[in-house]
Amino acid sequence: MCIRDRKLIVSAFICLLPVSVFAIAGFGLNVAYDQVIVNAGSDSKVSSPTEVRILRNGFENGAGAGGFLYLDVIPYIDLEVDFQFVGNTYQFDFQNYLDSNVDGAFDDNEMVVNTGLTDFAWARGSVYYTVRTNLLDLSVPVLGGVDLNAGAGMNQHIGAPFMSLSLMESLLGEDLFEEFDEEVMANKILDYMQENSETVQGFHVQAGLQFKILVLTALLNVRYTIVEDLYPDISAFPSINLNIGIGI
Repeated sequence: MCIRDRKLIVSAFICLLPVSVFAIAGFGLNVAYDQVIVNAGSDSKVSSPTEVRILRNGFENGAGAGGFLYLDVIPYIDLEVDFQFVGNTYQFDFQNYLDSNVDGAFDDNEMVVNTGLTDFAWARGSVYYTVRTNLLDLSVPVLGGVDLNAGAGMNQHIGAPFMSLSLMESLLGEDLFEEFDEEVMANKILDYMQENSETVQGFHVQAGLQFKILVLTALLNVRYTIVEDLYPDISAFPSINLNIGIGI
């Protein structure tokens, strides 16, 4: 084989490399947007002559980011792993009343502790394992193309507990009905949140479009997650996900 032929083979290999590599694997950034409505909640408990109350505001939707990996080594099937951190903020108010008249009626004049509306955060860390397949392939030689795909899989989440009266009881015990230092309470809440995150598992289905340009890839999909005890009183929710990355 002459030197000229070798150069032609090497040049052809280099030209085809981006397309070949793109078809094998990829990685990049993930942006997620949960479409949920978390309702406000409240709870109270009386231990005469004291009553404690906790009021929690709701919030709408959650947003976050993460990363993704995919493999295209099995015919007709792609394997995808997404990891993401999604959250939002809400407010709560902890109130402690002392019924000075012992008449069973608690009013604002008898309030001993009131944290006021305090900003707080909720977040989830999630991993999605998905098997997807192309339903329609509109590829363009060398440049790339667009794929319509659908998939399903399992997911795992670690979520922070929402503020509640039972959470406050776990933190404060008998001090729940006593006057206490609000800064100390805030530190206890943060420690509790870190130590008592809840792990749950679920399933999901999704459909989307994958755009390919040489070694660049972008995947836009709509995902429906079925999972209990992640968001309060919500057992399933839709989300929009955008993955942007490169082939390796």
